[in-house]
Amino acid sequence: MDEFQPPRQTGTMMLTMLLLLCLGLLVVAGWQMSQAAPGQGVAVFLALALLGFLPMPWLAYHLYALQSAVYRLDRNQLVLRWGLRFEQIPITDVEWVRPADLSSGALRPPLHLPGLIVGRRRHPQWGEVEFLASDAQKILFVGSRHGVYAISPVETRAFLAAVQRVLESGSLVSVPPQSVRPSFVVIQAWHSPWARFCWVSAFLLNLGLLLWTGWLIPSLGQVSLGFLPNRQPAEAVPGEYLLLVPIVSLLLSLIGWLAGLFLYRRAEQRPLAHLLWFGNLISNSCFLVALYFILTIP
Repeated sequence: MDEFQPPRQTGTMMLTMLLLLCLGLLVVAGWQMSQAAPGQGVAVFLALALLGFLPMPWLAYHLYALQSAVYRLDRNQLVLRWGLRFEQIPITDVEWVRPADLSSGALRPPLHLPGLIVGRRRHPQWGEVEFLASDAQKILFVGSRHGVYAISPVETRAFLAAVQRVLESGSLVSVPPQSVRPSFVVIQAWHSPWARFCWVSAFLLNLGLLLWTGWLIPSLGQVSLGFLPNRQPAEAVPGEYLLLVPIVSLLLSLIGWLAGLFLYRRAEQRPLAHLLWFGNLISNSCFLVALYFILTIP
């Protein structure tokens, strides 16, 4: 089996830099929020912290996808893997492979970051083209009975030669086509009653926590968010700080949900995914209990 990889250096540097930028924004906003006096923009720093966190799962996934991306080719199949995206094409279904001519204007890459070209575009003749590439200068189009794909192996000439060789050799074994998309994993997990129960329950718990906190804040002056080692209540802070409770709960739920989806791809790891999603419920419930005790601290 021949294995080809897309260029990774540019995309890795860009995604890592953006991740560090978001992390820096999150840390700075959190620090400023902890040092701010009452009425000095706690809500603004909280919004900045949320702004720093929200892109991080997307950036982290695409960094993982770029590192795991590979194009595999043998006499029976062409396999395209890009993160959770998996496409298995029988070699008998590959109709043509050609270098890209993006200068003609007939097809432009989707909006992308340097070193990361993913998404879909419509070609006037081929229909929808799916991009699983990282370098616009090395793009090859692969046409099959199941669709057209844009890939970017580092060694484009070697890939073209390998395709020509296996097409001339012929297939030895009939391989069924297979297509797995990230959205398909979500739909498949949703059909599991246990997963559906955990997701809906976690959503309702987080929503209830957020609504309860929002209802309480206007009537609160200052609150203590915990205890010191000597068992005395911590220094009181503005009531707006209570928003940290539902936000941290929501962020942990999002991380757990994404990690569970990653595990759910494999049948043998699905019990771990269910356990992780159930752990989200325990975590959300603990945050509700924590909020109750915060309100009872004298």
